[in-house]
Amino acid sequence: MHRCFEKIISLLFCCFVFVYGQNLEDEKIIEALSLIDVGDYKSAIEIYNELYSSTNKLEYLEEVIRLSMMIGDTKNALQYSREYQNIDNKNLKIKYILANIYMMQRNTNEAILAYEDIIKLEDRDSINKINFKALGGLYALKREYKSAQKYLMQSYEIEKDSHTLLFITSVDISLNDFAHSVPLIKDYFKETIDNDFAQVITQLSFNNQSLGDVESLFTTYYEKYPNKTNANNLFRIYIID
Repeated sequence: MHRCFEKIISLLFCCFVFVYGQNLEDEKIIEALSLIDVGDYKSAIEIYNELYSSTNKLEYLEEVIRLSMMIGDTKNALQYSREYQNIDNKNLKIKYILANIYMMQRNTNEAILAYEDIIKLEDRDSINKINFKALGGLYALKREYKSAQKYLMQSYEIEKDSHTLLFITSVDISLNDFAHSVPLIKDYFKETIDNDFAQVITQLSFNNQSLGDVESLFTTYYEKYPNKTNANNLFRIYIID
């Protein structure tokens, strides 16, 4: 009987400690949210840091990272993000934060690794074309144009837009592979190549000594659709040549 009574007391005490601890945790969360409401992010970060230290719950570390980014404290955000990844390497939010920080730091190699991880983790049905485009751009910065071409094409296949097409064409010109771009351009610009697009690829091809390929494309457009824009595009070639 006495032993049974001790067990009941012990159980009640444990329940009390749990409830008290939970109430204290809830109070801290409310306090942090109140501080965020008034814009005191640094104090909120301190509270979430305390909560993480006492509970080891990653949701609190995620809040520390998010709020650190909000106040522009990328140094701590990077440190905490790396700590987070040592425990859970599959959180897309943290991957995006890391990619963003590395881009801001112009740390191309780490940014590439972060975006490659993001693409691996993303749901195939909802994959974001921007991630492929960012990865293509990063490889282009390293002058690894074949890899840049690969990822830019994956972005373009998800959704066609003139900016990505221009990016692809720029990379193709750097690779002396303008023939790869020609069918893409003809498919996108049915009758007339946009003036700004034409101007950029003209200058790029001139810089890469491949003006004849662009001239051939502009000639085809003008012969099929002899309008003012196509004429101007072709005339631009003759002026620069």
